[in-house]
Amino acid sequence: MLLFLFAGVIIIQQIFSVSKSDGEDDVFISKDSLDFEDKLIDKKPQQVPPVSVNKEEPPLPKLKEEDKPLLKENTKIKEPIINKPKKIQNEDTESLKFIKGMIEHAWNGYKKYAYGDDELRPLSKSSRNWITKNGIGATLIDSLDTLWDDFVSTFETTIRILGGLLSAYDLSGDERILPKIVDIADRLFPAFNSPNGIPYSRINLKTGEHFSQTTVALAELGTLQMEFAYVSDLTGNLKYREKALAVYQKLSEMQTGILGLFPLHINPLSIKQSDNEYSFGGEADSFYEYLLKMWIMDDKEPQLFREMYDKAIKAAEEKLVGTNINGYRYLGKFRSTLNTELEHLSCFAGGMIALGAVTKREDDFSDKMKLASDLTETCYKMYESQELGLSPESVDANYFNPKGQYYIQRPEVIESIFYMWRFTHEQKYRDWGLEIARSIEKHCKVLNGYVGYENILSKTKNNQQESFFLAETLKYLYLLFSDDSVLPLDKYVFNTEAHPFTIKSFRKSNDNMKKQ
Repeated sequence: MLLFLFAGVIIIQQIFSVSKSDGEDDVFISKDSLDFEDKLIDKKPQQVPPVSVNKEEPPLPKLKEEDKPLLKENTKIKEPIINKPKKIQNEDTESLKFIKGMIEHAWNGYKKYAYGDDELRPLSKSSRNWITKNGIGATLIDSLDTLWDDFVSTFETTIRILGGLLSAYDLSGDERILPKIVDIADRLFPAFNSPNGIPYSRINLKTGEHFSQTTVALAELGTLQMEFAYVSDLTGNLKYREKALAVYQKLSEMQTGILGLFPLHINPLSIKQSDNEYSFGGEADSFYEYLLKMWIMDDKEPQLFREMYDKAIKAAEEKLVGTNINGYRYLGKFRSTLNTELEHLSCFAGGMIALGAVTKREDDFSDKMKLASDLTETCYKMYESQELGLSPESVDANYFNPKGQYYIQRPEVIESIFYMWRFTHEQKYRDWGLEIARSIEKHCKVLNGYVGYENILSKTKNNQQESFFLAETLKYLYLLFSDDSVLPLDKYVFNTEAHPFTIKSFRKSNDNMKKQ
């Protein structure tokens, strides 16, 4: 049987040994890298216990008074260290130990009550699955031939399942994973068999049937490219890469209302915009992310991807970046005018803009790094301004009043903080990350894992440890306090679900696979 380390579990395996009892199947697919929006199927819950935590847990690390973050100071951007020799050891051992404890606590609850299923429900000691009663985690490796006869999201399955398989192979080198990569890629591939090559948004992995709505989100079309290009690199079969990258070519020819930006929704048949709303938030976010990261992964080729990204950032500075009443810059939505709603989902952009500046240094490098710093600071303010120290889903950018009042353990702010730390080594970024981690530990930790909040104002908890909490949020926290030699950014690029892929020029030969 295939021993498979999936998504966030790869990092977990580096932290502590995950053992299994005698007789347990050695096939492991963690739900912690899967997140589907399909029908939820709940297992029968056990009686909900009183919420409690382990009283013997180690104390939270304390910040020195002089090290506490100051939002309006320390804005000078230091020389980025990417592509420079790593001569220093900069692991924050105390904070890293704290994050490891969080990961172990979240993992233990999942393993005990939801092993093989898609998501842990810590309060009820139960689990839930998105598509089948058995859960994707229990079926993926052994049962691809008998997968559920149902339609799944092409986008979600690509970035989470295919991306997780690719990353597991990338980091482990275990060639037993390779046939599974090809199997799932081939099951997804019919999604590209549309008249114009724009992928169908839904596909049946068993039958190959597919369909699309008349309107699809921008991210659904433009967040498949890294994964399918990597499959071609592994197999030597260019069909995956060519089909996926052709989507960028078609979108580059599209006429939109704002040069450089693309609307949130597109008609996949006509390749015309379905609305006039522009954003770096939900439904658009990872499209722009992949323009940059596809270029990086392919050793900064072809230039079309970088040109599209650069035009998007220029347009975003003009149309999407606003300044609130206290001087904080933020990313909003534009529809004839810029509104002041700041989405947590858009907070990845600070890290992305920094990555873009560092990987192509130009005359405006300092301006781009200042923008990245400002946007990251404002997104940290979404946490710092709340009573619980937890960010709502969205806020009014002027006063940071919650609009979407729920907190569901999202990773985007931590992601940008991680990138800013790696590129500048300014201590404030580790301080901000630690403050957020402390808030999660204080307000979200329960006996069997971590929960979110249905409403941070009324302090009403939910009963969910999200799929991306281990795979992304805690992974980026772990990397924030690790030495720069752990998944260095001059060698690896992360897909949108935080699965690390080795940049093309650093990969080992894969002749064995190409001969198959």
